[in-house]
Amino acid sequence: VAAKQAMRDVAQKNADRIAYLYQEHAASQREAQQAVAEVNALEAQSRSDGEVLHAIGASAGINVANSLLTLRAPIAGMVIARNAVVGQPVTAEEIVATVADLSEVWFLIRVYENVLSHVQVGLPAEIMLNAYPGRRFTGTVTYIGEQVDPTTRDVIARVVLKNPSGLLRIGLFGTARLHLEATAAQTAALVVPESAISQIGGRPVVFVRVGEGLFEMREVVLSAAVAGSVEVVSGIRDGETVVVDGAFTLKSVALRGTLGEEG
Repeated sequence: VAAKQAMRDVAQKNADRIAYLYQEHAASQREAQQAVAEVNALEAQSRSDGEVLHAIGASAGINVANSLLTLRAPIAGMVIARNAVVGQPVTAEEIVATVADLSEVWFLIRVYENVLSHVQVGLPAEIMLNAYPGRRFTGTVTYIGEQVDPTTRDVIARVVLKNPSGLLRIGLFGTARLHLEATAAQTAALVVPESAISQIGGRPVVFVRVGEGLFEMREVVLSAAVAGSVEVVSGIRDGETVVVDGAFTLKSVALRGTLGEEG
């Protein structure tokens, strides 16, 4: 503003000089008109810049060389990033600081396409964060993405969490467990805990108790895996007992037997 005003003052003196020369027939009318137009243009620019400064809170006076400008955030929150230092010149397009309202945060979860049909908006969720082992944070699914990632074959869903204590910070990783409402079809499905599934030769198997101290390895066909359980399509029957704790030990025994046969 000060620079534009100084340029306007110089232009006005030049316009007065040319106007005098025009009266003395020493300058053309065109030169006089151009000089006046330049004064008007600089005056308009100076006035426009002054109005902008006034609109963002600067003092109403044009001489603002020593004025302080208070930057006000559009929301209440916490400064999570500051991109400027004292004395640094900045333009209107530069981001000086980033402010976030962390009273409520989003936890983004990856939902694989084979379980997508079980997930819906409104489901309650438990979040276990790597930073806070043993603690659980509860929230609700508020959004499910519309696009499947072509590489990971999953969809991003959003869980909203309240953060009154400020423990939840941007960038934390963790695991989400969704509490599904069982439909009639899901109730009829045969499911086992994920810990009951072992992999032998690249195939999923379970160990079924067939007698006192006797177990049989069964290859199974699996479907959806949801909230720590896996649906079994075939390989076991309803009512059979499968090993959950100790499946790793039985797997080791089975592998030793397999290697022995091959030798």
